Amino acid sequence: MIVNIADDHFEIIYQRAHGMLAAKIAEQIAASLRPPASYWLETLVAIADHDDGRRNWEGDFHINDKGYPKDFTEFKFDEKQAQRVVNTAECKSIWVAMLVSKHLVELYSNLEEAQPLIQQQYSLQAKLQMHLPFSEAAAQMYYRLLKWADELSLRICKHEVPVKGEKDFLEYLPDGSKSYITHLEDKSIAPWIFQKDKVIFEVEKRLIEKRVYKNDHDLQDTLNKAEVSISSYKFIKEDA
Repeated sequence: MIVNIADDHFEIIYQRAHGMLAAKIAEQIAASLRPPASYWLETLVAIADHDDGRRNWEGDFHINDKGYPKDFTEFKFDEKQAQRVVNTAECKSIWVAMLVSKHLVELYSNLEEAQPLIQQQYSLQAKLQMHLPFSEAAAQMYYRLLKWADELSLRICKHEVPVKGEKDFLEYLPDGSKSYITHLEDKSIAPWIFQKDKVIFEVEKRLIEKRVYKNDHDLQDTLNKAEVSISSYKFIKEDA
């Protein structure tokens, strides 16, 4: 979960909703930056599903020491969860598995406890690469689309968009150049890489009472009863 804390409530965005937002973002990227057309749908599937595989709601796994909903940044490395993600991806397609595997390496390569998993991913990627019609360098370049869309989705979900008159580094683009979120008259992306001059993205969230939750069941029951609200975020090409 992504948990934003307000004075009197928690704003909850499920990881799968964040993944869906990332896919919506990627769907609007200019065709010139995409992988071959026959791999585009699978790319969107990988982006939407890159963060699946979380544990079931049981015990107090989703509750932190304060009894509050646990933000995704509070979870420790979970090798079983990571393995579930890539195993599920392998059941979909070679390309989905490649992208998800690359994302695991991106996330966990600096963790000592994750090194067995990382080595497994390098071996898996070598086998998958033999079935792809483009080079490993090209595969890595296309993976950057997943990372870019994932990062913009996280910034939106966490309300980490610069105030008016400022800009923040976002992520590297497939060609290695830097991308920024800007906020002059309107929120924008520089350089602009979307097909249209204006894009609007929506994400679902749930607002629940800011209180101590007894366990996962208590939290899940509250979330299931909460109204779903939809927030929209607009980005406009600066010279449009």
